[in-house]
Amino acid sequence: MAEALGPTARGVALIDAGLPRQATIEPVEPGRSRWVLFGATATEPEGADGRRAVDRRRLEEAGYVVGSLPAAGDGTLPVALIAAWVEALGCL
Repeated sequence: MAEALGPTARGVALIDAGLPRQATIEPVEPGRSRWVLFGATATEPEGADGRRAVDRRRLEEAGYVVGSLPAAGDGTLPVALIAAWVEALGCL
């Protein structure tokens, strides 16, 4: 989705999700990097950390800036942290 929006999308937050297995990750062009934020709201299925580590490595190798939200523990979205991240991107 972010790729379709072009430069309008400066970052993507993936909460309780990872990259699609068939996703092609193109190297980032200088000055056009997008940020990717991984997070979880609930107990994740077995192996989710390993899959997220693979996704993170693929993104970093392509030049993306990747971050992680701490686990909420109570199943809620860390709204304040996500809002601060969006503000840091210059979108608010």
